[in-house]
Amino acid sequence: TSDGELKLVSKGSLILDTSSSLGGTAPIIMNGNVGIGTTAPGALLHVKSAGEIARLETTTARGSGSNYLQYNDPTGVKGYVGYTGADDDFEIYNTMNADMIFSTNASPVMTLKSGGNVGIGTTSPLGLLDVIGNSSVLMRAGQAALQLSGGATSTTADIQLAAADRIDLFASSLSLNTSS
Repeated sequence: TSDGELKLVSKGSLILDTSSSLGGTAPIIMNGNVGIGTTAPGALLHVKSAGEIARLETTTARGSGSNYLQYNDPTGVKGYVGYTGADDDFEIYNTMNADMIFSTNASPVMTLKSGGNVGIGTTSPLGLLDVIGNSSVLMRAGQAALQLSGGATSTTADIQLAAADRIDLFASSLSLNTSS
C-alpha cells in the first residue's frame, strides 16, 4: 500500500510457506485460525511440532523483570503463570476469589481453596490440610521431630514424636490421658 504496509488478501486460506516446494514441512496457515506446523488448525492458534513448541524469553536481566503468560477476560486479569517480579519465584497466580484444582488422569487430586485450605484426595478440605485416601500418609522428618502445636505462636509442642529408631502405634482405638 502507499503507507508502507504489506497487505495480503485471500478468498480462501492464506498460506505462508518458507520451503522450496508447495506444501512444505512447516507452513503457516491463516483461515480464521492460525496454524504453525499444521494444515488444519483447530483453534485460534494451533502449533504442532515434534520438538520445542514455544519459548518465552524476556529481554530484561535476570531478577529485574517478568516473564509470564497472562489470562484475561473482558473484565480484566484472571491469572498468570510464570516469573512475575524481581525475584526468581515461579508463580501460578489466580486473581479471582476461586479455588485452584490440580488434576491428573481427568480427576482432581489436590485442591487449594481460596481461603487457604489444602485438600489431597478431597475437593472440600475441612482444615488447613485435609488428606483423604486409601493409602497411608508418610511424613519424613529426618533428624527432626514431628511436632503438633495448638497455637499459631506457640513455641512448645502439644504432641511431639521423635525416635532414633521407631515408633509404631496400631489400635482400633487409642486413648492417652495425662494430667499436668
